[in-house]
Amino acid sequence: MLDTMQDRFLLKIIVDYPDPQRELDIVNRFTSSTPKPEIKPMLDKKSILRLQKLTKEVVAGDDMKKRAIDLVLMTRNRKDLVQLGASPRVSIDMINAAKAHALMQGRNLVSAEDIDYVALPVLRHRIILNPKMDHEGKTPDDIIRMLVRKLEIR
Repeated sequence: MLDTMQDRFLLKIIVDYPDPQRELDIVNRFTSSTPKPEIKPMLDKKSILRLQKLTKEVVAGDDMKKRAIDLVLMTRNRKDLVQLGASPRVSIDMINAAKAHALMQGRNLVSAEDIDYVALPVLRHRIILNPKMDHEGKTPDDIIRMLVRKLEIR
């Protein structure tokens, strides 16, 4: 069954392993007596709260909300691809993440590209593939990309 703890996270970001030189740098940093670099905060609490408020002010039209909901519904209705689809809460998360993405791009209006951009990190940990898809070597990302393409064809 879907790990409910994992489902509580808004996004699942995949981070690749570092290249060998970067890994050597990491090993050296943590195994030597060299002083650790000073970490300076980039944002304070007030700035974070302001950004959260700005994100809520980004407009997501009904057409973009429908796009997000249609994508989430496809995870539930395509039993040939997905055994367990995303919950209604994911539709909310998709819109909130798309708003944040639009804001980071300097826009105050959610576009279809924003929805499509956040689809992978929002959905990948919230669906369980049909065993046949698993057997064929498909990943959640493969299936989500396929569903996004089907949205574009409509």
